[in-house]
Amino acid sequence: MSSAERSFLFAMAFGAGLLLVGLVWQVLGLRKSNERLKQTAQEREMDIDTLRGTESRFFELTETSPVGIFFSDLDGRRIFANRKLQQLAGRMNDNAGADGWLEALHPDERNRVRDAWRRTLTTYAPFLLEY
Repeated sequence: MSSAERSFLFAMAFGAGLLLVGLVWQVLGLRKSNERLKQTAQEREMDIDTLRGTESRFFELTETSPVGIFFSDLDGRRIFANRKLQQLAGRMNDNAGADGWLEALHPDERNRVRDAWRRTLTTYAPFLLEY
């Protein structure tokens, strides 16, 4: 075997060795990535469990609260009203649109409250009004 042939075989063996090392490196990297993904998934599950517990406690508090509480979306549509508010308002018509809750107010107060509510929706200021 000539020196050139030995050099060629050595280069082939060396190249194959490098290829093998590269593949092993990639597998190890994939294993690390897989472990990180598993850890992230476990952390998210824990976060979801914590959030469910917090949400459950929150709704328990709102349902036992002695005051009326409601939430609306950014367009002013009511998305939640606790039991006390429903008792105070008499009825909460889900089909009454964004201002449907105003029906529960005395007619003399509706315009003032509606104006303040719409101002709150456009400025994102707290809705603080006695009526």
